[in-house]
Amino acid sequence: MKDIKITIVTVTFNRAHIIKDAIEGVLRQKYKNYEYIVVDGKSKDNTVELLKEYEPKFEGRMRWISEPDKGLYDAMNKGVRLCHGEWVCFMNAGDTFASPNCLSLIINELSNPQNDVVYGSVNVIKNFGMITVRPRGLDLLRRKMAFCHQASLSRRSLLIEHPFNLEYPIVADYDFFHWCYTSGKTF
Repeated sequence: MKDIKITIVTVTFNRAHIIKDAIEGVLRQKYKNYEYIVVDGKSKDNTVELLKEYEPKFEGRMRWISEPDKGLYDAMNKGVRLCHGEWVCFMNAGDTFASPNCLSLIINELSNPQNDVVYGSVNVIKNFGMITVRPRGLDLLRRKMAFCHQASLSRRSLLIEHPFNLEYPIVADYDFFHWCYTSGKTF
């Protein structure tokens, strides 16, 4: 099995009250060939102080910036430009990995040179408990998302070739996956 470098990008703005779960979920991953990039939109809460507190725990695998941006997808594009991993996962401030084995469990899929996007299920916690949202058929990508972007990893090269379009303030992730699908990329 190839030792593949994965980049996990967290974008945040004034989410100090929830970002700890995302940071700790990354820190707990058993697969350690990752880099962790946090793109903060110049938060006015104590996000930067938290990042400074956690950075040493990553032993050189964490980098962060705090500067104004043009929103979520601009921040995600910044994270992609900063990363060195072959694969990119977006784990935003309110997200976390379901277990410490998440990256370990998918590394074989990432090792397959045929794969361009790898995706799975996501657990969503609601007032009434946790539900698992499973991916639907990829044909759905012709008109809407077939899976949650938090439960996907994409080749960095594709995110460089087709960055998130800032003209779509709430569906730029769908635009990216739709482009991958219609361009014949392998899911």
